[in-house]
Amino acid sequence: MELNTENEQTLISKKKTSNAFSVNRKLINSKKFRDKFELLPITQEAKNRVYQEVGRLLEFVDGSENEYLVALDYYDGHRIIDNFKREGQPRSTGFTSEEYEHVLQNDAEIIVVHNHSYNGRPSAKDLITFHDNDRIRLSIVACHNGELYVIFNVSDDMISVYNDLLKGEKEIVNDTDLAKRLVMTRLYDFNEKISPKRKLFDVRRL
Repeated sequence: MELNTENEQTLISKKKTSNAFSVNRKLINSKKFRDKFELLPITQEAKNRVYQEVGRLLEFVDGSENEYLVALDYYDGHRIIDNFKREGQPRSTGFTSEEYEHVLQNDAEIIVVHNHSYNGRPSAKDLITFHDNDRIRLSIVACHNGELYVIFNVSDDMISVYNDLLKGEKEIVNDTDLAKRLVMTRLYDFNEKISPKRKLFDVRRL
């Protein structure tokens, strides 16, 4: 990818229409956005490919509320599989059993990338999926506004703390989705205040 100017490059194309779920094309096509990928603890080849795959994902979801998922080889960033051929869902995505079997056949540690059309931080589901799958080394959330979040680690304590808090919140709030969001806000606030050795999870905004 060659730079058009010192600060701009073409990662995603421009569209004539826009809506609440349109991606921030100016930022995503900037050197500032490209430089974020240099902070990833992976090979340069993998950094370049992850950058391209994030661009491919954001191009695909531009203007859509739905989320989609891509699995990449951790060592070289090679695309293993995505779920672009299926209809997406708002605030949720995943692999079918057949798609996940393809991931397992690749016999490699992986990077998973998915989009957040509502531009939020990694959700409880994102953290739990990372925790429960030993194959995942990094989980990247690409927001439509150009923010990038990376999950590096999730402790066993986080799962038990989250479940306990969620059980209590559900007794107060008669809305499961709202209860989950409230609990995660509390967990993020708590996690920022405690010492690095005691953190429930390691999520960084690049």
